[in-house]
Amino acid sequence: MRYIIRLAVLFVISFGLVACMGSTVSKSNFERIEIGMTDTKVNDIMGEPNRTKAAGVTALGVEAYWEGDKATIKVQFVDRLVYRKEWIDK
Repeated sequence: MRYIIRLAVLFVISFGLVACMGSTVSKSNFERIEIGMTDTKVNDIMGEPNRTKAAGVTALGVEAYWEGDKATIKVQFVDRLVYRKEWIDK
C-alpha cells in the first residue's frame, strides 16, 4: 500500500512540474531563431518540434512546427540550416 501511495505522489509531482514548464512557443523564442542557424541550435531553444514534414516539391528541406496555445512557429530548414521562419497566430 505504501508503494502505491509513493507512486501516486511521484506522479502528481511530475505532472505538476511538466505543467509549470509552459510552452516554448513565445515571441522571444521566435526572435532568437536566426536565418542560417543549425537545426540543433533551434532544438536547443525550442525543444523537439510537434511535427515535421518534407518541404518543397523536390523535398530539399524540412518544415518543423512548434504548436502553442496562441500561435505556431514554423521553421523551414535546408541542409539542416534555417532558411525561413514564420509566426502563425491561431
